[in-house]
Amino acid sequence: MVLFDELWFGSYGGCFISDAFTLGCDRYREQFEQLVADEGFVAEYTALCKRYAPFSAELSPVEAALPSPVEACQVPWNASALIGCALVGARLQKGVAHMGARYADEALLAARVCHELGLPLHMFLSKEAGAISSLIEQLELLGVNVDTKMCAEIFDLPEMYAFQAWVSDADASHLINVRANCGAYPQANIALAFSRTFGERVLAAAGDADRIVIPIRSGSTAAGILTALSDSAKTQVVCIECDTAEDMVQELDSYCGAFTKVMRNRLEDRVIAPYLAYAEDEGRVARVAVAPADVDFSIKAEQPLSLQSRAALTWACEHPAEGRTVVVTGDARWGTIV
Repeated sequence: MVLFDELWFGSYGGCFISDAFTLGCDRYREQFEQLVADEGFVAEYTALCKRYAPFSAELSPVEAALPSPVEACQVPWNASALIGCALVGARLQKGVAHMGARYADEALLAARVCHELGLPLHMFLSKEAGAISSLIEQLELLGVNVDTKMCAEIFDLPEMYAFQAWVSDADASHLINVRANCGAYPQANIALAFSRTFGERVLAAAGDADRIVIPIRSGSTAAGILTALSDSAKTQVVCIECDTAEDMVQELDSYCGAFTKVMRNRLEDRVIAPYLAYAEDEGRVARVAVAPADVDFSIKAEQPLSLQSRAALTWACEHPAEGRTVVVTGDARWGTIV
């Protein structure tokens, strides 16, 4: 597994944390390096991914793109960071793991994985996910300590509450990052390392593409794909964003220990993975916004695609390019903005 030891990715990274925690964070980095050097850890991580989040990919031509060749590469949602971080917490024998969940599927998956690993889980649910009574029932049956009040009554930022809970007892507790867009160093870096393993699978499925178009919310999957691209690769990478939230503007800010680019209005934030923000500044990736009103819903798809996936297909079809274009697509998910 490739390690990301950089404190900063250009101007971005997880360095916004008080000095009192830096020694613990450095120790965590050293522990993670020891774990991933253990073949048993890597084998267990691989087995967990295969059992709980099996990877499958299906390539199909996009009819609306003719005569310009565009293919859709349908992949599952990226659960690599969630599974990997949970396994790290279990191997380090932490007393409790804290996690913020925005989607029902990631909440239930975390509960199942932590239950198998014997890792006590304290979960903050987003306002939308926390309103699903049947989900809460399943989580509690799996032994999860569920908090629905914080996001429902204050700010709808589950990762922030999980991060704060970890900070209150950093030595004894653990933070499970579902995405690579928050956390102090090396938390965001570790999540990125696991996301890279997912990116490798996506690239293997996509094959020799001249252009890869990726729908993004936080950009964690896109960051994993970018890190998996070889330095000599000439593949053009375009990230497509499609927000239903209005008047989103970009700012620079720190979120749960990570300084990065944040798309926000007065009510919602969408936090970009620091590595993706860095890759954009370096000219390795382009970020393009597509308005929901401009999305072509007539493009045929076998599965109920996410809005961002349909936006990516729309953009690729409307912007032909030489060579082979592959659009990474994913199923619709039920949750809130990231």
